[in-house]
Formats: sequence, structure tokens, C-alpha cells
Amino acid sequence: MKNFKKIVLLLSVSVVFCLTATSCLPFLATVGSIIFNYSDRLSENRIIVYGSENDLAVTFQGEKMLATWDVSNAYSYLLTVEKNGEKTEITPTETGYVDLTEYGYTYSDELSLDLQKSIGTTVYHYSYDYSPLSQDQYNAYTKKVNAGFDDIDRYIATRAEWFDFFSYLIIFREGAEETAEDDGTKSYLLETNCYLAYDYAGFDAYAGLDEEECLENEVCSAIEAYEDSAAYAYSYNLESDKKTTKIYLKFYYNTYPDKETDTSERNYTNVTRTLPHYGEVKKTRTFPIDSVEKTIPVESTDQLYFALKKGYRPLPASGSRAEAIYDKMRSVLSGINRDSDSDYNKLHYIYDYIVDTVLYDYAFTQEIMEDEESTALFSYKCLYLEGVFGLQEDGTFDETKRVAICDGLSKAYLCMATIEGIPCLKISGTVNDEGHAWNKAQLNGRWYMIDATWGNELKGTYEYLNHDYLLKKDDNKHVENPYIGYPSATSDYGKPFFSAFA
Repeated sequence: MKNFKKIVLLLSVSVVFCLTATSCLPFLATVGSIIFNYSDRLSENRIIVYGSENDLAVTFQGEKMLATWDVSNAYSYLLTVEKNGEKTEITPTETGYVDLTEYGYTYSDELSLDLQKSIGTTVYHYSYDYSPLSQDQYNAYTKKVNAGFDDIDRYIATRAEWFDFFSYLIIFREGAEETAEDDGTKSYLLETNCYLAYDYAGFDAYAGLDEEECLENEVCSAIEAYEDSAAYAYSYNLESDKKTTKIYLKFYYNTYPDKETDTSERNYTNVTRTLPHYGEVKKTRTFPIDSVEKTIPVESTDQLYFALKKGYRPLPASGSRAEAIYDKMRSVLSGINRDSDSDYNKLHYIYDYIVDTVLYDYAFTQEIMEDEESTALFSYKCLYLEGVFGLQEDGTFDETKRVAICDGLSKAYLCMATIEGIPCLKISGTVNDEGHAWNKAQLNGRWYMIDATWGNELKGTYEYLNHDYLLKKDDNKHVENPYIGYPSATSDYGKPFFSAFA
């Protein structure tokens, strides 16, 4: 890494490991070899603040300059844009945004925006001041990232964009330099500039901290909000304008996991039953994902997962792991679902397939986590789609080695639901203060919780499928990551017709 001023380096390990509903194991490790300099100046002031909601912001997508906000169909909206004392009122015709370029505004304008949100006689107002960019700033920060995501660039307009940007850096490693540790473990060094346009220093919870301390808090928040598994060391350099910053990362994350435990060789057994809705002859199907216009090239399985998570149609590289897993998921869905099935049934059948055919990786959580160096843990397939589907290094699938933990299971559920065109999220959080991951899916405009990990009940060495965590309301056991504004699941989806199989 290059030398830089104002070095502050902390280590954070983000990972979600969970056993069945009866027990979970925590994981937090310190990797001393990757700490360059350490400061705990935030230890007394470190406060977890609200998640990634966006009341109003200005962002860029390609050539468009957008005013954006999180929308609720229950409200009506009116946007007022002021430039040089002149105001323009705009009634949005699209959901959650207005293209300001259509009204003659550009990145070099200084703008004041007001969003009026109304329901009945109740009116709310949200304001946002946009600071103009120079030509050089516009060229440097609003160009979309190399992978091609329209909504990810280095102009960080909201906290949600900040979190997405961090996830992108880890998974796509744009500009990263691969290195090897003494034990052969791979790590990546990366530095990148970005422009923090949102008011990261304005949170009330940060009272008493200066801009640099607030930025450090935001970097720490982005790491802790990361929904998947990796270990990091990081630092930053904040320029005098308090918006331009350089981020330095050293992270441990295996693009192509190659380690397996011996869980599949032990006596653990899925008590597979003959359920009437899967295991059928595969059908020729065209999936809803095939009609999605936005595309992203992918190579690794986590890139595949991230593209689907972001709502893009993946274009897997020929011969890549992404291609193998994507084809596998489509093949499975062609066997368990029909085009005519309801979204409810599709979600149910995906749940049953994952729970009933994948073993939980008990060896990993009970033994490997304690014995392995933390940086080596991210080479295990149970964290990835490789483990869920048993993908081997030679490109074949071994059905006897389909072993995963909650991180891999929830990735698979999101991917398969998204291929079917059903809105689905991967939720990260805790159970009994220990890391866990699960899902939420949307049916008929409402969100419901799904936990495929807890759909497995372990009795002795036998795993039994249950439907206790399929399409349920939020409970007090699953505590969501406080940095992310996840939608609430306020009710169960009704009495399931398949209770006879539970």
C-alpha cells in the first residue's frame, strides 16, 4: 500500500454463520498481520445509527441526473426545484425519481430541492441542497463502475449507495491487486477515490464528532452493513473539502472457494420425503429474469448473486463457475416449478428443495471456525453457492457434497426467487447476538420472512424439513442489521395448505 496521511486502520470481520434453530455460534476474529496502524478513538463514541433510508437525494445514472427518494404508494409527491431564485414544480410521473436533465438542470448547477409527501391532509416536507460539480469532478466520480451497474459509481449520493459501493469493491475487486500471505492465503489491496455527497456528518447520533471521525464511523458502518462474508482492514484519507476521500482496503475474500469440510462424510442425513411438488421431469421454461433488459457480465458465483440481488440479468462468462451455477439453478427450477405456478407455490417449492436437499455444515461451525485462521475461513464453499449445489473444481456437481451454512443458503434462495421474477432480499442480522442470514420475499405487495436454515430441524444426526419459517412475520428472535432499511414483515401468509407434509 502507498503511504498516506491521517492513517486510521481498524479491522472488521463480517460473516454470518448459524446452525439450526436450536443453536448458533458467534464469529469474530482479529488478524494481527494485516493491521498497519490502529486507533480506537471512536470506541467511546461509536454509535449505531439508522439504516439506509433515502428521503431525498440527487444522484447520477449514466447521462441522467436524478432526484430520488424511497417511495410509498400510499403517498402523493410534489418536487420543487429552485435555481437562482427560480422555482419549478414537478409532479413525478415515475416511481421514486425525477430526471432533472429533462428540465434543463445539470451537474454544474447549485440547486435546492423540496419534496412534498402527502396523504390525505397530512403533509411532510424533505429538503436537499445539491452542490455543483466541476467538469473534472463529474468525469471522475459519476462514471459508472467497470462492471456496468448503472446505479453504482463513485459519486455517493445516499447511505445506501455507500453500502452498495463497498459491496461492489469486495465482490468485483475493481482495481485490486492480488497478494499472497505467508500461509498462501490470498488477499487484495485496493485504493479508490470517491465523493461523499450525502450528509454523512449530519446524523444527530454523531454529535460531538468532527468530519473525519464521522467519516470513520461511516466507513465502519459500511463494513458492518456488508451482508456477506469477508475480512477487511481499511483506512481512508479525507480531503479539505470534506467530501473527496480516498479509501484503502485490504480484504480477504475467496472468489473461487475450494475448501470443503467432511460433514458430507459423517452420519448426518436429510430425511428426504417424496413431496408431490418437486423431483419432476424437467420442463422447457422461459424465466422472468430472461426479459430483464439490464445485464451484467459475471464470472464468480458471488458476482452472479450480486447481479441478481441488484435486479440485473447476469451474463455468465463461458466456462465460468457463474455459468455452471446459473445453469444449475435454472435446471432445478425447471424441475420443481411450472410457469403456471403461483408465486406462493414457487417460493414454497424453492424452500422445500433447498431445505430438503442441502446438509448444514456442522463441521465448519463446530470445528473449522475454531481451528482455522480467520482469513482461511473464506475459502470454504459452505459460504457460497458452490456449497449449496456441490460444484467441484472440475466443473461437475457432486450431489453428495451439497453442504452449506446460512450465508450460502440465503444467497441461493434469493437467486432462485429472483430468476422466477419474485422480489427477494437476503437479510443479515443476529439471533441471540450471533450472526445469521435469512430472506424476505414479496407476495401481493407484502413482505414475508423466510429462513431456510431454520427450516431444518436436527434430531440426532437426522435433518427434518419443517415449514415454521416459510412466509412468516418478523419475530423477536431474528434481529436485523440496524444499518439496512429492510421492509417489515407484519403478518404470516395465512395457513399453508401443505401443513400435512410438515
